[in-house]
Amino acid sequence: IRRCDGYGLSDQVSLVHGDILSLDLPHAFDIVHSREVFLHIHDKATLFETLHRALNAGGQLLFTDYCCGPDKASETFQAYLDEFGYDLRRVDVIGSLLIEAGFAGVQATDITHQFIEIHQRELDQLANSGLSEASQEELRIGWLAKIERAERGEQRWGLFQARVE
Repeated sequence: IRRCDGYGLSDQVSLVHGDILSLDLPHAFDIVHSREVFLHIHDKATLFETLHRALNAGGQLLFTDYCCGPDKASETFQAYLDEFGYDLRRVDVIGSLLIEAGFAGVQATDITHQFIEIHQRELDQLANSGLSEASQEELRIGWLAKIERAERGEQRWGLFQARVE
């Protein structure tokens, strides 16, 4: 809210806080954007149906999210998913769920190569981050694990675009 105020956008931006699976906001928004949030929601069908109802005709949905590869998760990857309570689906499966929810112009794109590049670039810049050594090491371990999972094909990164007609 403060950022919107700071940029003079308060009269153009609406923020809603609540449980997305129970919100009733028919045709309230022109754009819905999310970054790595939907992986926490297990009922994807209800999520996408709710988002479809919340968008105006011509409204756009744009999000990125962690996804999984086509093969059964290794024990290590499954432990990671269980630890954080993630519900990851394949990129194509999320695309299909968006279509089933009524979205048009669905684009479901695997951008894992960018995921790896971004994490590698962040690793390279970590020493200049100003963070404590302990924080740097914690991030380094986490990012290396993500890169390794992505290179094995277990963890993917999806970019999703769709619209309401």
